[in-house]
Amino acid sequence: MTAKRHTIRLKDGALRSAMTACGIELMSTLQQRTGLSRSQLDHVETGRKQPGPYFVGSLLAAVTPTRGFDDLFEVVAENASTSQA
Repeated sequence: MTAKRHTIRLKDGALRSAMTACGIELMSTLQQRTGLSRSQLDHVETGRKQPGPYFVGSLLAAVTPTRGFDDLFEVVAENASTSQA
């Protein structure tokens, strides 16, 4: 029996919730604080791409200590059709 592969994904609504908790009103402000592009943020927020290490680290650095890893991400079964951001 083959073990099921898992990955992490951004929880539904977590990005906007973290922005609100940190007083970030504009996506452009989050882009500046993280160094992530609008398309990277959009693709991960909508689930089209899985967050890679750079995305995770950049987002956590921008919202810590208000939000932590468990507030933003969850472990899910890997979907082969979804790539990393």
